[in-house]
Amino acid sequence: MKKIIIFLATVFTVSISMGLSADNHGWSWSDKTAPANSTSFYNNSLCNSGKNQSPIDIDTKRAVNTAKRGLKFNYGQLNPKHIFNTGTQLQINVAQGANIKVDGIKFELKHLSFHTPSENTYNKQHFPMEIQFIHQSKDDQIAIVSLMVTWGKSSRTLVKLQQQLPMNAGESKQLAANALRNLEKKQKVANYYRYNGSLTTAPCTEGVRWFIMDQPLKISKQHYQAFRQAIKHNNNRPIQDLNARVILK
Repeated sequence: MKKIIIFLATVFTVSISMGLSADNHGWSWSDKTAPANSTSFYNNSLCNSGKNQSPIDIDTKRAVNTAKRGLKFNYGQLNPKHIFNTGTQLQINVAQGANIKVDGIKFELKHLSFHTPSENTYNKQHFPMEIQFIHQSKDDQIAIVSLMVTWGKSSRTLVKLQQQLPMNAGESKQLAANALRNLEKKQKVANYYRYNGSLTTAPCTEGVRWFIMDQPLKISKQHYQAFRQAIKHNNNRPIQDLNARVILK
């Protein structure tokens, strides 16, 4: 497998429609709006009535080609603080300094979150895992870069992380300074899918820019089991209706 830095390279040799191998997983949520053990979605009107909700299914054949300026990564130095088990997901908080720039706006990277199986799908198929990079601008706009994880020989980053996972809710572990080193990159990329969506947890805030990278990471089934044991249950929100939205590529 090529190193993870390829996902931030200017040239992508594998396309979603041809090269990615997704598995169809079930989910533990009871409907389109709420996890079975939570009332926060039921009690939030936007989660129930919003028309631009996430996640969605990326229908690669219907995505619209567009002349785009590209998504600029400024991940020159990624300094993880710690990885925290919230009881519903694994979250890596990072120090200030990494950001992306798109639409003339700079979005600061705040944290990474892990979802098993993937929240967004490709052609109605889930991937084993999805890593979401959550960014926020100075005026509180949100942009999420999503990286799918598929089967294969584990990337160096996932090998390092699975060795330091907090296995129980409420636990936190300090990460090695180089845990995210292979993600460090300053580069403009053009191969991704983009859509307008929302947060996938309450309050389901809309107006979120989503960027789904066109190149996956790989993980072995052995290492994947470590993440599953830490997360303990499916933590993906079910697919939401696309409504009038257009998926761009």
